[in-house]
Amino acid sequence: MEAKKYLGQIKELDTKIKYKKILLESLDKSAPPVAEKKKLKREINKDLLRYYRLRNEILDTIYQLEKPEHIDIIYAKWVDGISLERIARTTNYSFHTVRNSYWKAMRSIEELIKDEGKPPQKV
Repeated sequence: MEAKKYLGQIKELDTKIKYKKILLESLDKSAPPVAEKKKLKREINKDLLRYYRLRNEILDTIYQLEKPEHIDIIYAKWVDGISLERIARTTNYSFHTVRNSYWKAMRSIEELIKDEGKPPQKV
């Protein structure tokens, strides 16, 4: 699995959970059958459990990076959702430096997930 797809699983599952919560709120307003609401709540809880397990697995992978600046950049980009431009501004590094560090870190993530045989998750 490529690093972008691997790291992107956090955001993908988070978005799925948010949409289900919005749907549940709309069901609360329209008074649908109780069974339908219970089923949706169970799905949300199941997704939340998967989300936290997956997030912890991905964080463990990120923390295996050798350089602290690589950890910081990958965490900021993929966990916090911050752009590389903003990371550069907040760290006082040039965008070029941040971008180069980002791609080096992504190659390292590729190697880590390849070496560990990380299977793709069904999100």
